[in-house]
Amino acid sequence: MAIMIPGIQEKDDFNSSGGELLLWERLQLLPDSYYIFHSVRWNEKRRRNSYQSREYVEWGEADFTIFHPQYGIIVFEVKDGLISYKRDRGWIQTNRKTGFESYIDPLAQAEKSKYHFLSLIQDKFGGASPYSLCSAVWFTAADRNSVTGDLPLSYKDDIVLWSNDLSSKEQVEMAIRKVYRFYDAKPVEFSDDLTNKILDTLAPEFDCFQSLRGRALASKAMFHRMTQEQSYLLDYLEEQETAAIHGVAGTGKTVLAVQKAQRLADKEKVLFLCFNRFLRDHLETAYPNPNIAYYNLESLYVTKTRAMLPPDPNQRDEMIADFLLDWQSYQLNYKHIIIDEGQDFKDFHLQALHEMAEEIGGCFYVFFDKNQFVQGLEYPQWLDRMDCRLVLSRNCRNTREIAITSTRPIGISEDKIKMRHEDLSEQYIAPPKPNFYFASDPNQLKTYLIKLLSKYTRAGISKENIVVLSCKREGDSILADRDLILNTNYALSKTKEEKKILFTTVRKFKGLEADVVIMIDVDGSVFEHEKERNAFYVGTSRATTFLDFVTVATPQELAIALSGNSSLKGPLCLKAIRDGLKVRIGAQSDFD
Repeated sequence: MAIMIPGIQEKDDFNSSGGELLLWERLQLLPDSYYIFHSVRWNEKRRRNSYQSREYVEWGEADFTIFHPQYGIIVFEVKDGLISYKRDRGWIQTNRKTGFESYIDPLAQAEKSKYHFLSLIQDKFGGASPYSLCSAVWFTAADRNSVTGDLPLSYKDDIVLWSNDLSSKEQVEMAIRKVYRFYDAKPVEFSDDLTNKILDTLAPEFDCFQSLRGRALASKAMFHRMTQEQSYLLDYLEEQETAAIHGVAGTGKTVLAVQKAQRLADKEKVLFLCFNRFLRDHLETAYPNPNIAYYNLESLYVTKTRAMLPPDPNQRDEMIADFLLDWQSYQLNYKHIIIDEGQDFKDFHLQALHEMAEEIGGCFYVFFDKNQFVQGLEYPQWLDRMDCRLVLSRNCRNTREIAITSTRPIGISEDKIKMRHEDLSEQYIAPPKPNFYFASDPNQLKTYLIKLLSKYTRAGISKENIVVLSCKREGDSILADRDLILNTNYALSKTKEEKKILFTTVRKFKGLEADVVIMIDVDGSVFEHEKERNAFYVGTSRATTFLDFVTVATPQELAIALSGNSSLKGPLCLKAIRDGLKVRIGAQSDFD
C-alpha cells in the first residue's frame, strides 16, 4: 500500500468531496514506493505588482500531491462536479446537489501549488530541484467518453485524468506514469536522505510542546493548578488553630503555607519562618505582604535583638531558644506563626514557638517532610505530638521520572508515588528521563556543565531557572577551589545574581525549585548513609522538569553503592545505575 500523509483521514476531512474520498481510497492501493499527500495547505506573501511595496497573503491548497522517489512530484487538482468550459465564461463547476456554480481553472490551481512547492524545494536544496514537478487534473465524476467538444489548449490528454482511470489499481498507476512521461520526468538516483528532504519540505513535522522551554512552562502551569486545587485543605482547617501538615517533596507545602499566611494576614500580622536564607529571600520577593514578616530563626534573632550570634552552633541554638522564651521583651507583635520546612527546626525551638502562639491566642501551623531531615541529628518528635496532623500525598511539582529518581534511594517504591493529573500533564509534556553523565576528570565535568547550560539556554530557559546543586558541603565540592567562570557565556555564583547560574548546596536550596537542576558531587558516599540519601532526595526533588547529573565518580563505584553488590563490573554497572535511579546514561554525542 502507498504511504498516505496524513496516515488517518475521516470523511469530514474531504470537505464533502466525494471525488477526493474516492481518489484517496484508490491511491492507497498503489505500491509503497508512492507517497500520497492529501490537502497540503500553504500560504505565501506576494506583491500585487512591481510598483507596489504593500504585500498580501496568498493562500493555496493542493488536493493531492503524489511523490515517487524515482520519478518526481505531481500536484493534482480534483473536481467531482459537473464541469464545462465556455468561451465567454471560462471554466464552470456546478455542484450536483445545490446547483451552485463556481468559476475556476483547475489546472491553474494545480500550477499555483506546483510552483510554490518548487520554490520550497529549491530553497531546501540550495538551487535546482532534483525532481521534476508536474501538475495535472483529475475529473473523478466524468467519463472521458462522455465529453463533448475539445479541451482548452493547455489541457492535454496526458495530464487530464478521468473516472475511467480509477477502475483498477493498475489503471491508476498507468495514469500517473502517463503524467510523468508527459513532463519527461527523468529517473533519479534516489536515497533515503533525498526522500526525507522532500518529505520534510512537503509535510514537515513539529511538536510545539517538545521544546525544552515549552515543557518547563507547561510543568509550571500544572504545578500552579494542582497546588490551587489542594488549597481546599485550608478550607477544611479553617477553624483549626494548630496543625502539622506533612508532605513529601513536590506536594506544594510551601505554596499552601504562604496561602495560609495570606488568609490570616487579611486581619492580623503573621510571622512566617523557614530554614534557609534563599527561600526567605524568594518568599519576600514573590509574595510581599505588609502583614507577613518572612524570617529564618537567625535573621529574626539578629533583627529583633540587634546582636550577633556566636559561631558555635550549640551556643547559637541556646541563645535563640532563650530569645523565643522571652519573646515579650523583643516586640514580637505577631498574632500567628507559620513554619515551613519544620523538619529542620530544633525540637525545643518548635516547642517555644508553639507556646508563644498559645499565649498570643493565634494560629500555629507547621509544614514539614520527614524525608528531608538532613540538618540535625535528631528528628523533632514534637511534630508528631500535634493534635491535628494531615498528610499531602500528591506530587504536584515533579514529573514522574524525577519523582521516582529522587525517592528510590530513600526506600519509597514507585507504586507509592501519587502524581499530579497525569492524564492532563502528559498531554502537554513529554517528560524526559533524568540524564547521568560520567566525566573522566574535573575538566571534562566543566565541559559537560557548559554543554548542558548551553543546551538549556539556547532552548529559551533563563539562567535564573537553572541551578547547579552539590550533595556535599561547599568546601567538599569538586567546584570548591575552582574558578566559577566556566567561559565567557556562563558563570556560576554562590548567590543569586543576574545573568549568572546559581551554584549552591542542597541544604541551602531546600524549599526552592528550578526548571533545571544539575546535580554534581554524586558519588558512592551519597548512598551509604541515610542522611546523605536524604540530601540526594532533597536536591533531585527541586527539579520541576529537567534533571541532570554530572559526576567524576566511576560507574562501578555508584553501582556498588546503589546495589550493595561489590562484584558488579562493566555494562552491569550502568544497568544497576539505570535500574536503581530510573535514569538514562548520557554521552558526549548528546551535545553534538
